[in-house]
Amino acid sequence: MVPAGAAPYLDLLRRYHANLTPHSGRSLIDHLLGVYGLLESWGNAPEICRAGLFHSIYGTNIFNVKSADFDQRSAIQEGIGERAERLAYIFCVSDRPVAFLKAAAEKDYRLSDIVHGTELPIDPSELNALIEIEVANFLEHPENLDDVRLIYDTIVAITRSGPLVSARALQALATTAMQSGTL
Repeated sequence: MVPAGAAPYLDLLRRYHANLTPHSGRSLIDHLLGVYGLLESWGNAPEICRAGLFHSIYGTNIFNVKSADFDQRSAIQEGIGERAERLAYIFCVSDRPVAFLKAAAEKDYRLSDIVHGTELPIDPSELNALIEIEVANFLEHPENLDDVRLIYDTIVAITRSGPLVSARALQALATTAMQSGTL
């Protein structure tokens, strides 16, 4: 089922063949819609949900299939908005999830672009959004439940100094970890 808020962006995803790209035993578009649905159900802002919908459009350090090339950023930006595309881009070029959690723990608002060899200054709200997208990404297809537990433990430890993800995202992580017996 397609979340209503995601429907206007399906043609753009199809233009980049996300519907034909395999991902975890199904299509990439199915995974992206699942991430969008989680983010939306947790009450995230529309631009964060759209970033989640496009979180791997340029490939990532873990999912190295590029649906779109970096020279197509302006078309994607036009389609989903500047902030959503920026978050998706940062997600794609970062050494995630480690870099996001390390930056949060150290309150260091710079991430390395491991594709282009540059540094990306970010603000705290962007970092929180990236971690929220990462949580949705992991929960949408939890292949390694030990990773879910590790991310949960890290977020809980970092959260003691202030909120890092939404309460709903943290609860979803905890529920998955408990159901898997890792928590």
